[in-house]
Amino acid sequence: MVAKKKRNVPIRFTNEKIIKALEKHYGLVSLAAKDCGCTPQLIYLRIREEEEVKEAVRLQRERLADKAEAKLRQAIDKGQSWAILKCLSSLRRDLYNEIARVHLGGDKDAPPVQQEVIDNRQSVLDLPIELQMQILAHLDKQKEDKK
Repeated sequence: MVAKKKRNVPIRFTNEKIIKALEKHYGLVSLAAKDCGCTPQLIYLRIREEEEVKEAVRLQRERLADKAEAKLRQAIDKGQSWAILKCLSSLRRDLYNEIARVHLGGDKDAPPVQQEVIDNRQSVLDLPIELQMQILAHLDKQKEDKK
């Protein structure tokens, strides 16, 4: 069944076609638009006007987030420090973002680098990835030293 505009003009891009493309691309509008042969603006318009299209985007983005979380869990299980840091920064923000002062070693001949992270005002995730990795290594070493 072809959807009709109010003026009885056939709509070239049906909701069903748009929803199918959104499902294929996990709710990512630009990719779905390319697949449909329409503009992303058209899909955004349908999202605003058509509840079934809006719900399809919500469901597919949830599906994408679930897939990303599964991959993150796999990386954590493999011991990948970037994944552990991401998880701890998100789930245990209270512990890992209240680092008052972290002394980190840079080059073996360079003096230690000092990075201030005060009162949860700056997230560890806002820091450069290299510094995040150094912080994680530092925290791991502290944990080992306590044992």
